[in-house]
Amino acid sequence: LQATNREFVDRLTVGELEFRVTDLTAIYYRRPKLPDIDFEIDAGLRRWMQNEYRSAWGGLLFAIPQYRWVNHPLAISASSYKPEQLNSARRFGLSIPETLITQDPRAAREFCARHGFNVIVKPIGHGEIRGDDPSLDRLVYTNLVDGDFADNFELVKNCPTMFQVKIPKNVDLRVTIIDGNCYAVALHSQERAISAIDCRRDNMREMAYSIFDLPSGVTRGLVQMVKNYGLHFAAIDLVQDPTGHFWFLELNPAGQWAWLEQAVRVSISTALIDCLCAPPAI
Repeated sequence: LQATNREFVDRLTVGELEFRVTDLTAIYYRRPKLPDIDFEIDAGLRRWMQNEYRSAWGGLLFAIPQYRWVNHPLAISASSYKPEQLNSARRFGLSIPETLITQDPRAAREFCARHGFNVIVKPIGHGEIRGDDPSLDRLVYTNLVDGDFADNFELVKNCPTMFQVKIPKNVDLRVTIIDGNCYAVALHSQERAISAIDCRRDNMREMAYSIFDLPSGVTRGLVQMVKNYGLHFAAIDLVQDPTGHFWFLELNPAGQWAWLEQAVRVSISTALIDCLCAPPAI
């Protein structure tokens, strides 16, 4: 990348590949990884060097118009906060579980008691805990708050914690939205006890799947919500209760989708390719 007082040269060279940034027609951006610094240096200097990479690439690529991104990093960031997602879902006519986010052990205990301990607890952000030793990495699942949790309420003061009324499930739903198109897949999580509270447990082995037709009102609310965030793509988790009512849980602007194509005949990859190849709607 070169820039002078007279002109801005946006040619990039990566190995033997050279191209102009302005010639890019689309960028598929999903969970990028900072480069490994593979020689022995101080950890602080390593983080500084990685930030230099981020600043160089980010400063260049962020200048590319948002309509060419799936999804733009700033749109991903703005849409990734679960508390805000719950408010947004309500604005677009979607139902949400009654929720408490607190560091007050007394408030947490009272919320759970008021709902007869028919409550789940889950991370507010992501559930991955990673450190320097990969063998100690772990995943925090959604868990039921029951009588055995009573001795743990004091731990709530250490970190903001999300409690929600447990919605009885008919099925879990993973809904993929791509440029206004909706692809809903039912995860029959209630067929096995291990996946009843959190369908991700046991790596979703033996999970049964089926294509699902959402009501038009729910689809419309989800599409409007995704569009409002400036996203082309989003993966959304819903629950259908035994009465047939739908409940919004969360939205992931960089969620997984490929496993759904392997499980059922749903053309998410085709829709994603069409999105990336479509002429920009400026």
